[in-house]
Amino acid sequence: KTGVTADGKKIAYPVTTNPEVTAMLVEIAPKAETGWHKHDVPVYAYMLAGELEVALEGGKHATYKAGDAIIELVGTLHNGINKGNESVRLVVFYTGVKDQSHVIRKQE
Repeated sequence: KTGVTADGKKIAYPVTTNPEVTAMLVEIAPKAETGWHKHDVPVYAYMLAGELEVALEGGKHATYKAGDAIIELVGTLHNGINKGNESVRLVVFYTGVKDQSHVIRKQE
């Protein structure tokens, strides 16, 4: 139970007349990365398998393993890295707005 995201910011749900919750099974292959990205809406995940290192904008890191719940960052760039030899599998829940992207990729 928490009221804050992984970086300690208060959780704030989007104000909209078109809410949409999306649940996805995400798999990250061994030695693969998600790429730098951010979310503008609250995102929650539950680790099913593997170990995931999350690098945060500014240099901090967090590590999650099977059985951990993740209250993702909102508005902060981050990159999920699977440094292990087995796939990372997690269920992700996006609490967003209909027809809006859940993931915003870092502009190169």
